[in-house]
Amino acid sequence: MKLLAIVSLGLLCLAGVLASTWEENRLQAVLDRARDAPLPEGWRQLSACSIDHGQHRVFAPYSALAIQHHLLLKNTPNTCLQRCASGGFGYASVTNGNECWCSASEPVIDEKSSWNCNKPCSGDKSQNCGGRFHSAVYAHHTLPIYPALASALGNNAPVTWPIIHECLKDTNLGKSVLQEPIIVIYLQLNTPHMCTALCSSKQMPFAGVEDSGKCLCSKALLPDVPMDRFKKPKSECNMACTGNSQMGCGGEERLTLLRDKHWQRYGNHVQ
Repeated sequence: MKLLAIVSLGLLCLAGVLASTWEENRLQAVLDRARDAPLPEGWRQLSACSIDHGQHRVFAPYSALAIQHHLLLKNTPNTCLQRCASGGFGYASVTNGNECWCSASEPVIDEKSSWNCNKPCSGDKSQNCGGRFHSAVYAHHTLPIYPALASALGNNAPVTWPIIHECLKDTNLGKSVLQEPIIVIYLQLNTPHMCTALCSSKQMPFAGVEDSGKCLCSKALLPDVPMDRFKKPKSECNMACTGNSQMGCGGEERLTLLRDKHWQRYGNHVQ
């Protein structure tokens, strides 16, 4: 019996050593694949892993000039950084595998162990894209900290795009009514004019303002979606714009939708 106990104890110890070695190798592989991924020209990593949750957000919504959020089926650091750069954003982060965040203001870094940022990218499982409540953070050395177009626009200019829907229920950032919307989560100088100008610069004839600071752009409405099911009273879109308190920018989960009056020039795919 004593011999059996000794053998059993030895096997347990061996299993523990093997498990520990396997875990160490797995975690080392995680770090290796994170280091091996090249970045686009001009970008550098500010943090391999920063906490990004609750009161400790990397890009704090109400202190940032502008933030964009993308959920990408093919997310990688490279893809995310290129998307942010195309919008004029000089800061970016990847988190939770499929999330890409772009910002016009400097991030707040709270460095944590790299083990927390081991979520494989949705676009390349050999690379890491942050983790749950943790982000890898990047900066560009030449891009302006605020999109050039937005900084040049006045926030009191008249709106030339007509409103096509005064107030729509919106619980998922436009995805129920708009095709692949681009979303600025918080635009400090948001007005209908600012938002429509940003959308126009991206060749997108649909613009939506929501929750004071949100601006949504899209190329088209979703086909075969009855808008009546989303309509809400105009009184529910009563929030003042962050860029001009005398103007309205939708409401909480309430979207005011505008369309370029020359929308036909964008092609037949636009509704």
